[in-house]
Amino acid sequence: MAENTIKSLRVNQESKQRTERKRISFGTIQQAQIAVNKPLDKYATLERLENYLIYTKRYSKVNIKAVMDSATYLLRYYDLSKIDAEKAQEIEEHQREKGMKSRTIVRRLHTLELISEAIGQPVKIKKPKVVKETKVGLTLLECRALMQSANSIRDRAIISLMLCTGARAKEIVAANVDDIDLKQRFFYIRAHSPDEIVKNYREHKAILTKDAARYIQEWLDIRPEVDEKALFLNTWAERLTKSGLHKIVVSTAKRAGIEKRCYSHLLRAACATNMLRSGISLNDVAAQLNHRSILSTMVYLTSDTETLRDSIDKRFIL
Repeated sequence: MAENTIKSLRVNQESKQRTERKRISFGTIQQAQIAVNKPLDKYATLERLENYLIYTKRYSKVNIKAVMDSATYLLRYYDLSKIDAEKAQEIEEHQREKGMKSRTIVRRLHTLELISEAIGQPVKIKKPKVVKETKVGLTLLECRALMQSANSIRDRAIISLMLCTGARAKEIVAANVDDIDLKQRFFYIRAHSPDEIVKNYREHKAILTKDAARYIQEWLDIRPEVDEKALFLNTWAERLTKSGLHKIVVSTAKRAGIEKRCYSHLLRAACATNMLRSGISLNDVAAQLNHRSILSTMVYLTSDTETLRDSIDKRFIL
């Protein structure tokens, strides 16, 4: 027991020493580069940025990938040999001319700021304000048309499950048969493995409508008996993928005659907006969607003319 403890401590100490050596090496290279004031090529800049994010900023793998993708884009289309406020303004104006959203522009300007810090020439960049857009999903009639236009029993079960629980695409494809409790009408959204982790590592149970429970039962009755635990299977009796799920949503929307751009996450917005329009409280909708903050749910609050007129006629008394 003592030997195992000593061995574990030695391994941890060696790991810390390796990390410290890399950090010192990175700092030394950075200082030498600043001293000679030699511009870096694109590959060296990306390598410097990645080291900066890992050892100095301590970013997660997901955030590092997002920043590196944005940095690759900037280095491909812009000359970043000199980064200053004028260069940032030039990039911002060009992005606006291309019709990019404010959120995308802010993300790329933040990446530009990180690049300047990584190469030892930090520049504080003023970023535009991001206007939060109201998320509008499908109407109740469009949701019904979507379920009626499903090409198979499996597709109808998928569409109804997404519309009534607001589950994300990765949560649907990660679901197993054991995650469905038809007796109590629960859909357990669990983290089965690191590769199939749900957003923010939070597990919860969503409520199924009676129709959704019936559609899922119909699918389970004809589901192939295979060793695969996945709730939804593809043509080869394997776990359904996110791309396969996206194709199902797009093709079903096309058959339903829905003209607006339809994608998997739109069904989550449709779930939220239709629950709110049905009079369900904001707290209950937040619980169904597994939102940490009620502010995340409030972006689904919309007020169209017909709904407003009906609400005034039924509830407003003067």
